[in-house]
Order: sequence, then C-alpha cells, then structure tokens
Amino acid sequence: MYIPSFDRIRSRFGSFDRRIYILSIGWLVTSSGFAMVIPFMSIYFHQELGVSMSTIGLFFGLGAILRAAPQPFAGWLSDLIGRVPILGWSQVLRSVTFVSVGLAIMGEAGFFTIAFILSFNYITG
Repeated sequence: MYIPSFDRIRSRFGSFDRRIYILSIGWLVTSSGFAMVIPFMSIYFHQELGVSMSTIGLFFGLGAILRAAPQPFAGWLSDLIGRVPILGWSQVLRSVTFVSVGLAIMGEAGFFTIAFILSFNYITG
C-alpha cells in the first residue's frame, strides 16, 4: 500500500494560491450550515406554513436540478474571469441569500417567497 509522505502532500497543497484555501473553508462552512438547516426547513414548511411533504420533496428535488443547471455557464465564466472571483462572489451571494431567508422567516413570508430565495441560493452555490 502506497502512503505518500507528509512533505509530498505539503508540497502539492502548498502550491495552491492562499485565497483558494480561504474560499474553500468558507464554502465548507456555508455548505455544512445549509445541510444542517435543510431538515428543519422541511419541518418549518410543513408544520408552520402547512405545505404538503410532497410539495416540499418536489421543491428540494427540483433544487438539485437547479443547482446543476448553471454549472456549465459558471465553468465558462470562471475560464473567462478566473476561478477566484467566481468563488468569492458565490460566497458573497450565498451569504446574502442566507440572511434573506432569515429575514423572510422573521417577516412570516410564505412558502413561495422563501422557495424563491432558496432557489437563488441553489443557483449561486
């Protein structure tokens, strides 16, 4: 079994731009947080807003498709202007959507308003 040395691993990962590490940590935090919130969003939609579980499942299923759809465009755009600006702006826009979801829930917005905001998060993620 081959086990690479620590120096080899460090030299490989040390060659990346420092900004990539910062953005990757930010992405990890936002994605982990969003993954923890999804089950509670389903419960909120069902118990507080009275949305059927079928509709909630359909929404999150369509969200997976919506997440995949803009990826070819994002790849083209990252080739055009660079990956670091794309990743940076993605994190900024996702942060805005998270705050917007919180404000929508505080303002007792309906399912479709919150679903629209979450859809924007899927696109920018």
